[in-house]
Amino acid sequence: MTPPSFRARALGARFVPGFTVRDLMLDDRGRIVGARDGDRSIEAEVTILANGGRNREFRERYFADRRPLRLITSRIGWWRNFDLEEATMEMVFDRDLLPHYGWVFPEGDGIVNIGICLYEDRLRGRNVADVFDEFLERHYARRLKGAEPAGKSYSFVINTAGSVKDVYARGMLYAGEAARLCNPATAEGISYAMESGVLAADAVMKAYARGSNGMPDERSLAEYEVLCRKAFNFRLRRATLFRNMIDSPLFDLMMAISTTNWSRRVIERLFGNAG
Repeated sequence: MTPPSFRARALGARFVPGFTVRDLMLDDRGRIVGARDGDRSIEAEVTILANGGRNREFRERYFADRRPLRLITSRIGWWRNFDLEEATMEMVFDRDLLPHYGWVFPEGDGIVNIGICLYEDRLRGRNVADVFDEFLERHYARRLKGAEPAGKSYSFVINTAGSVKDVYARGMLYAGEAARLCNPATAEGISYAMESGVLAADAVMKAYARGSNGMPDERSLAEYEVLCRKAFNFRLRRATLFRNMIDSPLFDLMMAISTTNWSRRVIERLFGNAG
């Protein structure tokens, strides 16, 4: 199979390696018309932004979605020879992390990743690395004695929201985490990023097909927001409901009855595909 980058080049795409976007270019109408990296610049009739949106200054200058942020912070580490039953994933709903959680996830070849995610305001002035170390000591101290680290641990900050809003503005389409497309319950965002990237590409191709004089059709670009709402709003709202349930007495009741086949089917039907 031909790698996507080769196919893109064959269709006329040009990759510019080592180009770090430090600023965007605007015309006299305020429309985004390209990006700068120091002294270099790239002009663009349409821009797809997929930078995550974690830089506050950049976000405040160029992002159309002005809703208040409530960031999720996460830390993940990898271990080898960790005592975990084959084909098993563990989720730990620790009171210190609610409404989020910790996990152990098998990656194959005897390696697991262990991680936590929690709202940034739940850190209460602590460092996420310290919270992670406390989580490991509290839940996995014994099992980690027989394991060995398989690389460093890393921290991440995640943007999310309960619905799609302002993902197209001024000639720019926001994709992935820049559009705040992450699951608010699980913090999973890779599938959302890939799907929104495909939708953005489709919208751009349709805009040029419908445009005139070589310029993209504005209405087709604006349809990207409609496509994203249809694709993600139900999932985002369902995940938000699930997140809220976790931080309520209802979740304790749900876990208490989850050993019955009937309750398992109900939970799986409602939340099994929360992504």
